[in-house]
Amino acid sequence: MPLAMNVYKIMEEEGAEKNTPAFSDSFLAGYFKSRLSQVCNATDGIVKISDESFFRLGSIIGWIQDNRVSIREDTVRLDKMFRALLEKRVQEGRNNTLPSELAALPDYSDKHPARFTFFHLQRVIWNEAI
Repeated sequence: MPLAMNVYKIMEEEGAEKNTPAFSDSFLAGYFKSRLSQVCNATDGIVKISDESFFRLGSIIGWIQDNRVSIREDTVRLDKMFRALLEKRVQEGRNNTLPSELAALPDYSDKHPARFTFFHLQRVIWNEAI
């Protein structure tokens, strides 16, 4: 399953209680648009989405290759966000000032697994920085 890379967006969608918040909507929309046009061109306009060739790995790799610049830009932007958060948590750990949003430990919830995981990763970062 193609996963969304932005944990903040995933947590936002968990709050909206979508059924698949970690699924990449942009991948799904982009891939299907691209693939449908390829299939329609190859079959004289007849859409064969049930055809097993529609979901060929080569087609997915081709779509990723065609969109590598925007995918790379997204990963660079997310990397910067995580590095800034990491620096902040490490500094807070060195100053021994536990941020208020990390003070209470939330219980695990099937409806919010990304939020639970992200919260605890921040606690680990903070604790290891001490």
